[in-house]
Amino acid sequence: MIVINYPESLMTIPIKRTLPSVALTIIYCLVSTIFIHAQNNSISDNIQLFPQSDTVAKIVDSVFNQTPDADSIPVVMAITTTTPDGTYGIGKTITFQIIFDQIVHVSGGSPVLQLNIAGRAVNASYTSGDSTNTLAFSYTVNRGDTIDRLDYATADALQMNGATVRGSRGPQAVLTLPVPGSPGSVSAQSLIVIDGNPPPAPVITVPGSNAVFTQREMMISGLAEPNTLVTIYIDGKVLATVTTDASGSWTTIVTSTAIADGNHNLRATATDMAGNVSPQSTGVPVITDLTLPGAMSVVMLSANKNPAFATIGDVITVYFSVDDLIDLPVITIGGNPATVTALGPKEYVARHTVSVNDADGQVPFRIIFRDLHGNAGDTIITTTDNSKVFIDKRPPAVTLNTIEASPFRSAFLVYISFSEAIADFDLSYLRVTNATISDLNSISNNVMTVLVTPMYDGPVTLDLAANAAHDAAGNPSQASEQLLVQALFGGYFEKVYPNPATSVMRLQFTGTVNEKATITMVSFRGVVVYEKELFMDSKTLTLDVSNIPSGAYIVTIRSKNYSFYTNVMVVH
Repeated sequence: MIVINYPESLMTIPIKRTLPSVALTIIYCLVSTIFIHAQNNSISDNIQLFPQSDTVAKIVDSVFNQTPDADSIPVVMAITTTTPDGTYGIGKTITFQIIFDQIVHVSGGSPVLQLNIAGRAVNASYTSGDSTNTLAFSYTVNRGDTIDRLDYATADALQMNGATVRGSRGPQAVLTLPVPGSPGSVSAQSLIVIDGNPPPAPVITVPGSNAVFTQREMMISGLAEPNTLVTIYIDGKVLATVTTDASGSWTTIVTSTAIADGNHNLRATATDMAGNVSPQSTGVPVITDLTLPGAMSVVMLSANKNPAFATIGDVITVYFSVDDLIDLPVITIGGNPATVTALGPKEYVARHTVSVNDADGQVPFRIIFRDLHGNAGDTIITTTDNSKVFIDKRPPAVTLNTIEASPFRSAFLVYISFSEAIADFDLSYLRVTNATISDLNSISNNVMTVLVTPMYDGPVTLDLAANAAHDAAGNPSQASEQLLVQALFGGYFEKVYPNPATSVMRLQFTGTVNEKATITMVSFRGVVVYEKELFMDSKTLTLDVSNIPSGAYIVTIRSKNYSFYTNVMVVH
């Protein structure tokens, strides 16, 4: 069997102006002879023939009407694309170039190049090429366009669409292209995939609606079309991008310092390999609060008359104000949970009543607080104004001492020592017998001295009654032990006056003896001229010498505890 296969694509015979007319005639004769011979010998059943096409007619016409080296018919030499291999989505442009064997001129309209997309023909638009040998076409991918390997529709895909394409001398061009898929076609040269279907909107699964972020790291997860690029937006601004896995899942952790505290909205889009962008996802409202609450004022005081001290029954108060809305803070005072009360949206007080179980000393406190979104402020253990409260439940003890030796023959100092600082004290708090007290002097805040002056010979007592003085916390003092000393003034004769005396003679002492004494006046010859028992209840003894003869005498005073003498003269 003889097969002569000359489809239209193979009948596109380049005609060069330089081809001699004799050669053209020979070619035509050969083709015609084969065709006629086949018909006359009835062998058409054994030869695969294609109907004589317009191409053959045009060739024949050009042979018989050719003017040598002038206006040969333009034919397509090649069709190409400058668009790289890849997948192209909505809005992307694919370009084509149809190259002729000579310069062509386009007039009367715009030719189109029919493309095969998803089994339907669409037109690539003519963009340029008039008066050149290359006509350019372009096609912009539309929504719904889909094909795994792009090619034009048929070998006749180059359509005039009302236009004419001619050579320089006027003959119309032969527009036949290689059969789609055959060597020389677009699909044989390039792998261009068209995907005009955008992916569905992603779904944000994490975080949930109205979630609160209190850390700078924000985890966002969701689902989208597999192997797409998910773009996450916050308030319309790009926050992050992440690629989905083969199952369509995606997760990203965003660390951002540029997100202000407050309410925000998260959305996402998915972009497939063709560059198609999905609709935005449903918005997810979230709240960011990265600012830690802080204390503005912290003050501690006691209901005691001295607010820096507290004793049993006193209420200690901690005042606390903060710069943000917070949950009710947890406050301990002295290790004890305190009763907390809100004074306002950002002000609180905590109170604790001192009991016997509270330890003496500076009172510690602790404030633990969080804002409404869970941000924990720094634990507070100090006041902002340096205020402090000290618990003092112990009554101050007191001792009375003197460093001088008893018996005392003159005034002496007594030291009053308390076990702690005393807030109030005066001489009226002391109880004294057989003496007077004066000259209260503070050596320190818990030690003072007082001058004790005995009145008579004999015991002198001094003590401080219970509850007489108070410490800084108001605790009343304990009773002191009684200080007991002896006073003895007999050896301290000071003077006699007048001397000589005529009627009255006075003996003066430095202290009060406060006991009976025998006074004797004896002459230098040993004659007793005066003897009398007197009670020495003052510092001066008065003798009546008006009946004593003039002369020099020795006056002797004898009592239980002492005796002394002096020389005197009586003159009348």
